[in-house]
Amino acid sequence: MLPWHSKQPNHISQDITLIAHRELFGVTLLQYRADRAARAPPPPPPPPPVVREQCNASVDELVRAPCGHHYCAEDVQQVFSLALQNEAFYPPRCCRQPLDFEATRALLGQDLAARFEGKREELDDKARLYCHDGSCSAYIPAINRAYTVALCRTCNEFTCVSCKNRMHPGRACPPDPDKQAILDIARQEGWQKCNGCGNMVELRTGCNHMTFVCSSQFLET
Repeated sequence: MLPWHSKQPNHISQDITLIAHRELFGVTLLQYRADRAARAPPPPPPPPPVVREQCNASVDELVRAPCGHHYCAEDVQQVFSLALQNEAFYPPRCCRQPLDFEATRALLGQDLAARFEGKREELDDKARLYCHDGSCSAYIPAINRAYTVALCRTCNEFTCVSCKNRMHPGRACPPDPDKQAILDIARQEGWQKCNGCGNMVELRTGCNHMTFVCSSQFLET
């Protein structure tokens, strides 16, 4: 009499063999991963503080950036001041990683920290709106904007959200000849307009990858 398993169809025997191989492979793979993890070297320690030679700050007076570099008060103040002076350096960063404002606040000093905090909302705003009054031109935060109009809390003037001119209730946005003249020149010269901040840019040299001051990017064709 033949053994029981020999009476089974061939495809059942093949399935049983395949399952056994899969289970064996799975156990072997898990064991291999466990052995490799046990033999793996420990992670490297964090980099030591990188301090300028002329800096006299102690390690306790430094702030650690996300990339691992360390900044003293003088250095971090320079980075944040530069970000306020030139938007291309905003947000303040090291190795392309933004610095934590709250972690560096104590080193910034009261005046610089207050100026940066007051300017941060404007710099983070991708659809900025300013008062239409040229003698004011104050930034209007999003909380003071409605669907079509915005209120400037500095001079209490209303600005149209669409055309950025004086509010004109019940009427379509009037044409702006000065703006149209700029757009005509831009079209003739091949300038590109940023969809984020509305600034114009001209590509003279380099690749077609454009980065605006508001951090918006696109490829010029």
